[in-house]
Formats: sequence, structure tokens, C-alpha cells
Amino acid sequence: LAYYRALAADGEAAVLTTSNELSTHMSMWADSEDTSKLAVGLIIGLEGADPILYPEQVHEWWADGVRVVSLTHYGPSRYAYGTGTTGGLTSAGPELLREMSACGMILDLTHVIG
Repeated sequence: LAYYRALAADGEAAVLTTSNELSTHMSMWADSEDTSKLAVGLIIGLEGADPILYPEQVHEWWADGVRVVSLTHYGPSRYAYGTGTTGGLTSAGPELLREMSACGMILDLTHVIG
């Protein structure tokens, strides 16, 4: 997150956290004849939810700008079983999904199905 903030401070990137920010940023790119000086838009995501230590902490990640989370990456995680494994959600998985839903966080299912 610190790296993304540094890129934003230098004008190299824009961290997009709302649909309005995304729409405005996309319009700016679509309307520009020379995009070489425009900031790259970033939607911050976690590939694997293990850094979220407990489900209620998802709100802290949301406040920091994270908008997309995959439950797992390769192998089992704190919340689900990932690529190359079987098992579905862990006991903590449903609560994380409820908390993600409560703040509007996007669920990335890329590595959930082996």
C-alpha cells in the first residue's frame, strides 16, 4: 500500500476506490489524445486473504483502499482451499464473506476452484 501511495504522490498512479473515481479516470483516458503523461489507475486487491487476520479486520483494509480480495491463492488459506486443493470454505470463510459484503468489497474467485 505504501508503494501505491508513493506512486500516487508522484503522479504516476491514481488509487481508485469509488465507482465515480473509476468512471472519471476512464473518461480522462478515453478523452485524452496523449495518455503518456496520465496516471495509471489502480484498483487495489489482495490475492489471497491471509493478510486479513480476522474477518472484522476487512473494514480496516477497506479504509486503506483495498477493494478486491480473493479468498485464497495456491493451496489452503485461512478462509478457503485454493488451486490444487479441495475443501471449500474454512470455518472462518463465511464470516469473512459477510464482512466483505457489508463494506461492498469485491470477491475474486480466481483461485478458489482447483
